[in-house]
Amino acid sequence: MPIDFHAKRNARTYVGREAHSSWTTAMTALVNPEGLDVVDVGCGGGIYSQQWARLGASSVVALDWSESILESARDAVGDDPRISFRIGTADATGLPDASCDLVFARALVHHLDDLAGFMREAARILRTGGWLIVQDRTMEDVAEPGSRTNPRGYFFEVHPQLLRVEQGRRPETQVVLGAMTGAGFNATDVFSLHET
Repeated sequence: MPIDFHAKRNARTYVGREAHSSWTTAMTALVNPEGLDVVDVGCGGGIYSQQWARLGASSVVALDWSESILESARDAVGDDPRISFRIGTADATGLPDASCDLVFARALVHHLDDLAGFMREAARILRTGGWLIVQDRTMEDVAEPGSRTNPRGYFFEVHPQLLRVEQGRRPETQVVLGAMTGAGFNATDVFSLHET
């Protein structure tokens, strides 16, 4: 059963963590965030919204479709004038055309029913020359055996039916890339990041 993102009992599910330095290194190798206007789609607890601001973004819109989760993100982030919070969906952000330099979506695409709609919306709100960064787990990652650094793998070993659920909800890399090119994105690079 999927998580109810709107339930108050789940509001703090995605707060209380920090972005790992490996994430920061990987993102700044892709793009210099200094002075950029960023939209963090599916921001959850605001962990990465806050990190984009720390890396020098001029503004960050932390966007999520759950008021409960967005409220906990507001509380966790505090008063950073560069970060604003907005209710919206991945395919209908409510943001103006060409209003940002970077759209970031971490751990989002496996929740979407309309992947192509999200890509079209990202293309619409990005300025010319803007960046779309999609970060999500692949089935190759999910299916890694259990270890000290991958405790989730133990669950799948004991409960293989959960791995089948994951297979049903994780789009293949080629599907994500196809949705990107279908929305007009013309430069797509894929790389692996084993974030702690």
